[in-house]
Amino acid sequence: MRHMPTAGEYAAAPTMTDGERRDYFLTRVFETDEVWFLKAPPRLFEREVDGCRTFPVWPYRRFASEAALEVWQDCVPSAVSLEHFLDVLLQEPHGRGVLVEIMPRGEAVGCLISAARLKDILVGMMDAGEYRLDG
Repeated sequence: MRHMPTAGEYAAAPTMTDGERRDYFLTRVFETDEVWFLKAPPRLFEREVDGCRTFPVWPYRRFASEAALEVWQDCVPSAVSLEHFLDVLLQEPHGRGVLVEIMPRGEAVGCLISAARLKDILVGMMDAGEYRLDG
């Protein structure tokens, strides 16, 4: 495990608004160059939220591990580089209309965003060398 949230970040995570979750996720994956998700072997884990299929993601292993232990026990935390996430993992959900779900905690729904929008923002951040929401 290369990276971990600070104690303050970890304590604040359950009360973050959707916008705060999105911003936190974006800045941390940009800084660490890794994205965490769950696998329900042999596939990537997806779930249904309000009639939509979602692909949950987190910026740190700790959050993904806790989700696997608390709610989705048949899943295994896994990470990829930000580049692989953009070039490979976001392609399949986008093609099927699956939304990316940023940082769900327990049964609480995370911030929902389309794979295309998330990719646009992250590519914009990489091109600019900094976090900017305008992608």
